[in-house]
Amino acid sequence: MSVLKPFEASAIRILTKEVLAPELCEKIIAEAELMNLEHTGVGYYLTLRHNALPLFGGACDAPCVMGSSGGLDTGFIVFLGDRKLILECHTWGDVDELPVDYREREVELSDPYA
Repeated sequence: MSVLKPFEASAIRILTKEVLAPELCEKIIAEAELMNLEHTGVGYYLTLRHNALPLFGGACDAPCVMGSSGGLDTGFIVFLGDRKLILECHTWGDVDELPVDYREREVELSDPYA
């Protein structure tokens, strides 16, 4: 069972499309171990670990993936490396605080490929 919310899994699929094979991405989404969830006030970092993740990596910030829930806009970035995947979710626009319950909300992602 995935530790990710559906919108988080979708953001990871989109952002890692150019660096992870689709089968590997789905395996990671389904099986990864949650290492840490840190709420920063303006967003959160969700850290996953899986042995199939690359040792070396970098930031996956394109295409621009945006989320929206109740008028609150967010952006997403994925960081890969050291057999970890870190999903960053941060506020976007005039709002400078992300509610602690954001992960529990219905979040609609923009589709950069539409």
